[in-house]
Amino acid sequence: MVDLVGLTKEQFNVSKEKLDKLNEVDQIKQDRETALNDLESFVLNVREKLYEELFEKSSTEEEREKIREKVITIILISITLYLFFLSKIFMVKCSFYFQNFSAPNYLIG
Repeated sequence: MVDLVGLTKEQFNVSKEKLDKLNEVDQIKQDRETALNDLESFVLNVREKLYEELFEKSSTEEEREKIREKVITIILISITLYLFFLSKIFMVKCSFYFQNFSAPNYLIG
């Protein structure tokens, strides 16, 4: 049988704060990923439409090329934003863990 020691109110509150912060970071990540997925779906939909017969008949090759270029630009921007976002999440989580890191006594000396 394992003896469980209860947390003090202060320890509980600190732990709850940590969990709330991590949940907040995870929610932000999920919201951004959803937004980026929506943007990617939109871009792919536009790109598909460029090759539909109706669109080809009602636009010039030059107009379609301009749209293709804008689609590529949007894709590159969204990839850049996604990578930037991932780096921010990584930094937040690292700072959170290091902020709450306690080195073992044998490392402190």
